[in-house]
Amino acid sequence: MISTSGVGLLGRNKNAETMLSETKLVMIAHLFASMTCADDKIRDIENFTAEVFLEDYNKEDIERIKDVYRASLKNYGEAERAEIIQSFVVGFTDKQKISLLRSLCAVAACDGEVHPEEQYIIKSFMAAMEIDQFVDSSGSI
Repeated sequence: MISTSGVGLLGRNKNAETMLSETKLVMIAHLFASMTCADDKIRDIENFTAEVFLEDYNKEDIERIKDVYRASLKNYGEAERAEIIQSFVVGFTDKQKISLLRSLCAVAACDGEVHPEEQYIIKSFMAAMEIDQFVDSSGSI
């Protein structure tokens, strides 16, 4: 397990509930790559935003996690998208799910537009993580 400390992307603190396994960190790196590639253009602002969120983890492992993210950008294909999203079904707390959703939305919107494929990823992620129960009638989380 990779220990986290402080407060950040996933509402981290030193209790066991928010400990993230290496597998989960790799899944998150792939998810951010999926969002960055969704509109078939990797814009600098999207890449920068995704990497900033990835930096919110243990600094000792950030370069390795960024390497996973960058490799995923190069090898990304739509076939992997559903598999990546479905891999998030179990093992995350409600707080982590919501934080991840907010981060995905930030990456999607950072270039000034939300592409239909980005919307698809967000909606698929919400469905897989059963997040719709946290969304009120105005669409706020």
